[in-house]
Amino acid sequence: EALGCSGSEVRLQSELQPRLEEAAVASSEHEERLNALRSALTALAHGRLAAAEEVRRLTKQQLAEIKHLAKDPPGILRRLLLMLWLILHGDRFRGSKAVQVDEFRDWPRCQRMLADEGFISHILNFDPTTLDEVPKVTAFIESCFRLIGITDPAASPEPRSLCASPSAVEIGLPGSAPLGEELEGDDRQDIVAPGAKVAAPRLPAGAPPSQRRPAATCGSPASRSRTSSPAGLKRVF
Repeated sequence: EALGCSGSEVRLQSELQPRLEEAAVASSEHEERLNALRSALTALAHGRLAAAEEVRRLTKQQLAEIKHLAKDPPGILRRLLLMLWLILHGDRFRGSKAVQVDEFRDWPRCQRMLADEGFISHILNFDPTTLDEVPKVTAFIESCFRLIGITDPAASPEPRSLCASPSAVEIGLPGSAPLGEELEGDDRQDIVAPGAKVAAPRLPAGAPPSQRRPAATCGSPASRSRTSSPAGLKRVF
């Protein structure tokens, strides 16, 4: 019996040894990943502190220049400020079916944000963990950053929404109001305001005068009557 028990123990050890080695390797890999995550978290913390310090160093003149941008900023800056508004007010979208943003209709919100006396303190005291409760806002912002990195929407003469892709403009079910609540008055208009300048298509450099046809002669009379007035142009979403 002693010999039989000894043989069973040897066989059991031989069967368990590979599993023990695999467990040791997995534990080592897990420890390495954990250390890497800790290092990344430390780097992010240092970066956040550095960014906060840079914000504190802003002078009154620089703040005035930033707030002055609210009047008529470049297209890409308008989109970045709208994303900043989303980050600072992400709690408004808790439980929302969708996140919808229009860079023209919702721009007054950014203007009020920049005019707020507590604008800098809101940035310095922002708790990033609040974004964990609004994943749709995080996904929306990430998609917009990817689009900004691929293309330059500001180079286009046509008005655009915050993101060029329909899937990025709306994440979730359609039908919810832009930025969590509806605006009133002129902010709800989805057409270009009367009198707005519309950029004409450019011809290649050096084209002969015969090819420079007036825009009014292109297309059918019906199409010309529809496009001759700026009020008839829809925004590109």
